[in-house]
Amino acid sequence: MANGTVIVTGGFGHTAAANCHGRLDETLMLSASEQGLWSCKTLHTTGTSPGKLMYHTTVPLGNDRILLYGGRLSPAKANGSCHVLSVEGERGEWNVLEIDASPEPRWRHTATCVFSDNGHQAVLITGGSSSTK
Repeated sequence: MANGTVIVTGGFGHTAAANCHGRLDETLMLSASEQGLWSCKTLHTTGTSPGKLMYHTTVPLGNDRILLYGGRLSPAKANGSCHVLSVEGERGEWNVLEIDASPEPRWRHTATCVFSDNGHQAVLITGGSSSTK
């Protein structure tokens, strides 16, 4: 994020509700103080959450927006949805991004934001695993 804040969403860890380990469906905001100490807060979100994912990618888009693509919903089920998280203060809003030519659903891939000479922005997604490979 522009102010040095780091957004973390999903993953695998301890779930207090089930008192066991599993996929997480939460979004955290990490920020550093002037003294260099990091703090972590839950980012309260609205909209259509991407759900409990792991092995997905997030890419900063600028203007306090993050693109999330792919991930794994279960050991053999790849996620092919694309979401945008818009952050304002300590709140965020998830929106599903409809894509005309979406890549095959995948996890353990990489995604990078690239810019063309005329200033257009695109996200390059490559590699990873899919439910069929």
